[in-house]
Amino acid sequence: MDYQLDSEQNLCIYIKCNNYQFFDKQQYDGSQESGCVAICNSSTQQDDKTNLCKTQLRCNTQRPSQQIMQEKVITKDFFIYQDDYYVAQKEGSLFIYNRTDVSLIKNMQFQTNDLLLFHINDIVFIKGADYYLSIWDIKSDSRKSIQYKDMISFDSITSFQSQYSIAYIQQQEQIQLQIVYDELNQIFSFSNPFTISVIAKSIKFIGQYIFIYDSQKILVQQITVNYVENNRLNLQILRSSACGEKKIIQL
Repeated sequence: MDYQLDSEQNLCIYIKCNNYQFFDKQQYDGSQESGCVAICNSSTQQDDKTNLCKTQLRCNTQRPSQQIMQEKVITKDFFIYQDDYYVAQKEGSLFIYNRTDVSLIKNMQFQTNDLLLFHINDIVFIKGADYYLSIWDIKSDSRKSIQYKDMISFDSITSFQSQYSIAYIQQQEQIQLQIVYDELNQIFSFSNPFTISVIAKSIKFIGQYIFIYDSQKILVQQITVNYVENNRLNLQILRSSACGEKKIIQL
């Protein structure tokens, strides 16, 4: 018999080793003496109560938030929100982390009718079904929404003239765009939908200008924006020019 039961402590004590020795299973080769050691190896620790070398329990020093960030779930987007939070957009939810220690603060679920998320200048837009557009305050988990039947079907939003959020979509032979929000006054403001007929490779908004590259030339559109009534905006092209390799053509 190699073990003796200590009924008071409810322990099995190894009794085949000499005093001040411990039984190490990793060094045991079948002979009685081989497993008895005075010092346990580095991967185990001595247990004076059982006379055994026991495997050390290693604590997981990885934070739960780090585990979540390393999950094999596709991250669609990652951005900083209000200088205080990291936001990771995954399928159907947002993970909010503290920027100081990267600890998980909360997990926020998308709503059933949410289609697309856009983050522009600390504003989180949600494009919803049935012509709904929402601003999602991640800190308070609250939304401000509007339904606008004349809103274009867009797949991108960017900042324009350092004041407006403009929605747009690049299609096969045209670009359609529309201002949807006044960032300065923090209100929904919709302009007239505007269409530019061009086969575009890429589009860039800088100041009052829209730069459109169509593989042969760069089309430059200068746009003016004016308020009309009821927070409605009038979007117009003030001037157009095309930049080729050797000359600029005024249109």
